[in-house]
Amino acid sequence: MKRVARGIAIQLLMLAWFFLLAILVRGDDVADLSSDKYAVRQKATQSLAKRMNFKLYTELRDRKDDELEVQQRIAKLLRGFESKYLAGKEFKIVIDYPELPWICHEEDYDYSDPHLFLASKDGKYNDGSPKWTNWRVATHLWLEDKITEEALSVLRTSKDEKEFKALISDRTKSVVLILNRMIEREDQWWGGQEKNPLRKERKPDL
Repeated sequence: MKRVARGIAIQLLMLAWFFLLAILVRGDDVADLSSDKYAVRQKATQSLAKRMNFKLYTELRDRKDDELEVQQRIAKLLRGFESKYLAGKEFKIVIDYPELPWICHEEDYDYSDPHLFLASKDGKYNDGSPKWTNWRVATHLWLEDKITEEALSVLRTSKDEKEFKALISDRTKSVVLILNRMIEREDQWWGGQEKNPLRKERKPDL
């Protein structure tokens, strides 16, 4: 019985040692970013990049360092995680309208908007009334940039994934409200919903 108890105690000590070792290794990776040896700094950066997750992201994001190179390495790690993390997310936008509305119905719209230029530059979408597809493609480009902007903003302030999901849900709803106001203005432009020819078309697939 004593032999069994001793064996269990040894196993527990070994587990505790491996756990402590893992913590020390994790700490060394960050500390090694300030090493006076380039190879050590590179190895630490690569190690951090391989095991980046939301928790490590927030730790590095909130870390303050005086050394410029450490700041640059951490900034690169953060950008890499942000790009990979958001690429795996789908932010569904649902509106009750056959198409995205014309971008010109955004409040206080600036006609020098680059999205309209990008949508119109090759002439592919420059059809006429009642479509004016280039204006709708411009809205699609604006929407992609808007969602990315909101998602990055939320990611850079959230303390964990649970908070990120809650905040991005609120931001997405706000974007839908903007689109709905644009749709209302488009209905008004046609003289009301009953006169809007797009109301008879298919549901949106965004």
